[in-house]
Amino acid sequence: MRANNEDAVVHFTVDPGDSGPAVHLYVVADGMGGHRAGQTASAMAVASAREVLASMPLEDLGRSLDRLFRRINVEVIEAGRSDPELRGMGTTLTILAIRGCQAWIGHVGDSRVYRIRAQRMEQLTQDDTLVARLARQGMLSDQEAARHPDRNLLVQAIGGQESVVVQVVGPIGVEDDDRFLLCTDGLFDVDDQTIANTVLLNDPQTACGLLVRLANATGGTDNTTVQVVHCVRVESSNGSRR
Repeated sequence: MRANNEDAVVHFTVDPGDSGPAVHLYVVADGMGGHRAGQTASAMAVASAREVLASMPLEDLGRSLDRLFRRINVEVIEAGRSDPELRGMGTTLTILAIRGCQAWIGHVGDSRVYRIRAQRMEQLTQDDTLVARLARQGMLSDQEAARHPDRNLLVQAIGGQESVVVQVVGPIGVEDDDRFLLCTDGLFDVDDQTIANTVLLNDPQTACGLLVRLANATGGTDNTTVQVVHCVRVESSNGSRR
């Protein structure tokens, strides 16, 4: 799957009331299928995520994310079938959900979530690309994968096929001063150490702007969308929360 990219991003909070602490959700989607189709697919994905998760029981966040992704996949496919100009559209979709001291990730495509802790940056998602799959199988080295001409060739995306295999990661322990980075593939040509230093040395809003400029400076042609989440412990009368 190759196409022009249109990115969408959103952050919102769901308050489940007496059933537990609020859930903070961060969503990144990278659309494909031409300008209008890609923009429509990514916008549909983030809008549906916001609408559905706001009303969905969130006691089991991992299961809720899996159901959400499958529902959005059906919605995008049906929208593409109803409009010839949107036929074949798709999008990556990556959601980070943080509740209290734990986090969950739902993921389809090749956008990414990283965690930066104690100066170390770790990729928490796996790319749904042919090259990444070959690298995980030991058929390509990391260096070969990074230079491969087909490294952006997706093997699945939201709207690309009737069913998707959703990567659900979590629960992940969240510690004070952890930083999470969500990004689309426009950032991938910036080296990891530069990304980590930029996130660690700046507030989230400034870091996002700097990372987009760095991506543009490396010659990237894709749109680049970045979210940085800085987790800080807040003391309250009932204990501590993030």
